[in-house]
Parts: sequence; C-alpha cells; structure tokens
Amino acid sequence: MHWGNDMHGGDIYSHKIKHDFSININPLGLPLSGKIAYLRALKKISNYPDQNCGALAYALSKRFGVSAERLVFGNGASELIQALLSAQKARKVLLFAPCFTGYERAIKACDATPIYFYLNEKADFSFGEGDFPLLADVFKSEKPDFVIFTNPNNPNGRLFDGKIVDKIIQLCVKNDAKLLIDECFIELSGSENRFSSVMKTSDSKKGIYIIRAFTKTYAIPGLRLGYCLCPDNNSADILKLKLPEWNVSSVAQYVGVALLKTRYLQKARKMISRERKYLTEELKALGFKVYNSDVNFILIKETSKQEDDSASLYKELLARGILIRDCSDYEGLGQGFYRMAVKCHKKNRLLIKSIKKVRGK
Repeated sequence: MHWGNDMHGGDIYSHKIKHDFSININPLGLPLSGKIAYLRALKKISNYPDQNCGALAYALSKRFGVSAERLVFGNGASELIQALLSAQKARKVLLFAPCFTGYERAIKACDATPIYFYLNEKADFSFGEGDFPLLADVFKSEKPDFVIFTNPNNPNGRLFDGKIVDKIIQLCVKNDAKLLIDECFIELSGSENRFSSVMKTSDSKKGIYIIRAFTKTYAIPGLRLGYCLCPDNNSADILKLKLPEWNVSSVAQYVGVALLKTRYLQKARKMISRERKYLTEELKALGFKVYNSDVNFILIKETSKQEDDSASLYKELLARGILIRDCSDYEGLGQGFYRMAVKCHKKNRLLIKSIKKVRGK
C-alpha cells in the first residue's frame, strides 16, 4: 500500500508545464455562464457563506428528485470522503484496485485499514459476474464494515454494468457494510441517469452514499465543490458534524447554482467520445496497450520494458513540458502504467505528436 506522498495529477507547480494531461476535467472548460457567475459572486466574498448551501441544495434536489436534507456539500469530493469515513467510524474499508489513490489518504486519516479486491487486468479492470464468488469470500474472511466503489473507475475510466452495481449493493446490505459509490466522473460518461433508482432510494438500512463533484464535470478544480447524497436526513446530519463550518465558499455555491442551469454537458460528451476514439486508435498504433474507457481519460501501458527509468514516457514528456499521470503508485498497477486526459483535438494531436517524437516514430 502507498502511505507516502502520492502523485496526484495537476502538479503544475513543481515543473514548468505547458500542457497538463494529468487531470481529468471537462475538455470544454468552464462555460461562459460559470465565468459570469464567478465575477458576480465576487460581490459576496465579504459575507459569510450559507452554511446549509440552501440554494444549491434546492437546485440539486429538483434535478434529481431527492430531498434537499439528504444532500451534504464539501470543499471537493475528497473532503467528503474523509468526513464520511470518520462519521461512520469505518475500520476496514474494501477498495476495488486499482482505484483513486486519495482513498488511502482518507482511510489513513481515520486510522482505518484498507482491504483490496483486485480487478482483472485482462478484462480491462472490469468486474463481472464471475468475480462475485471471490468478492463474497473477501467479505467472509475480512469482514469489511465499509466499501468504496468507483463508477466510472479511476484510473481506467470503465463504467460498471447496472446489474453488477445492484448485486454489489445487495452484497453490502447482506454483510452489513456501508457503501460509498463515487460517481465523480459519471456525468461526463453520458450515463449519469443510469442509477437514478439508487439516487432516489431513502432506505437508511441500506447505508448507500453517493458522491459527485462539480470539479471534474464543470472544470473547476481550483474552486472545489462536491456533494454527497446520504441515505436519509439523520445520516446527513451526522456527516455534517464532521465537516468544518462554512466549508463551501459563497463563490463556489453561487457558481454551482449557475452551472446546474447550463446545457453544455451534451456537447462535452460528444467531444469526449470522439476524441477518446482518436487517442485510443493513435496510442494503439504506437504500440501501447490501451484499456477501454467510457469517460474523459485513458489508461495505457508500455508493452516493452524500459531498461532505464529515466527513459519512461512520463519523464520524456515532462522534459517537453507535457504532464501525464504516472500510475505506478496505484495499488494493483506499477511501472509502465500511465493515464492521460481526453482534451480537444488540437491538444490531443499535440500529445500524440510529442509521444511519436520521444519514441522516435
């Protein structure tokens, strides 16, 4: 497990970066309405934020048809994940590896222990019906009290089948384990409504939490805004007690409400689908193993071992001012795995041309 310093994407401060392919945000960037809302919100920075995020909660409750009281907001999804583990007093947390490295940090902060179920690389790190007996064995032997399930998964970007998700939920309920479904990328996949039945459930006995974020969907990682849909009002109140007062700025709240009114996500999904296909075909032609993705980033693997780590794709591109995500710190991966964001065609072409040059193609 990786308890040391991780290698999160977006570190444009340690190096001179011209093009950042390490973070997976909407390639269309912040829409104009969001920029206008940001400027208007500056008038509010002399006032304390609404602790209840009332306007934002109301807008989301109408969008998803859920009670506003079940929504809890955070300074990005990461804050909510750590707070949720703490609120539920998690002790053994089951993760599907490889997965977002930030979970380990949150688990460590809560003095809990991570348990891993390793996804099959040969199946593009997907989870199938045949994996349930093995997963049931893990529940029986390790007895996790909390499960984190990422959909689409990170770093490979694969969506899990709806029936598979339902069966995982059933398995968690059967074993009295709370479940967090991390859907931070799902709105960029075009399948954001697939699990609407899960979103609308209010059965507190199931203990299902769903986290999403404006960060990736609307390209505002520097502003920070995420939310958690809790099983019921009581669980939401418990989670709020683990969060600081005024943890969501008035600017973030105001911009968030404005972004929920935009209609540019459909355009973004079409671009992502088109450009993901382009990158996949080009990277395969260059000899990389490319794992199937349903969202705005791609996981690849070197098909030949590098004799010298200094010749790694990551370092060679970094020398040219291009940052990709080195995935060697992901549990279940290792050297030679890289993740890159899907951007606009001009930038994607630049990335491919740069890879060709460093690989002498």
